[in-house]
Amino acid sequence: MKTYMILLFSVLILPCCLGVIGNDIQQRIMETPDMVSVCIGTLTLYGLDGSETVVTEDVHSMRVTVERVVMEGCGCFTLHSRPTFMGRSYNLRTRGEHSRAETGFGRVKSVERVEC
Repeated sequence: MKTYMILLFSVLILPCCLGVIGNDIQQRIMETPDMVSVCIGTLTLYGLDGSETVVTEDVHSMRVTVERVVMEGCGCFTLHSRPTFMGRSYNLRTRGEHSRAETGFGRVKSVERVEC
């Protein structure tokens, strides 16, 4: 009789309990809130006069005669030779230092943060 009870327990009752426990664990995993990633990138413009201008978002109007620009973190930027994102432009898609010769113009008058 003892063997029969153990067999009955292991065949009928144990799988049901494991199924309930397994579903509970699966539901908890599925109820995890979505993670939101935040992109924080900066663009530093180094002026010929020794100034440093740090940009993290759109700048519609500025006047910086650049020696070099350095992009850090994530995100992409576009430099413009005229205010309000007009004129010649140079896309910054890679992190690191970009020289005045690379950009093709010395005066930056607006900076636009763009999707990569």
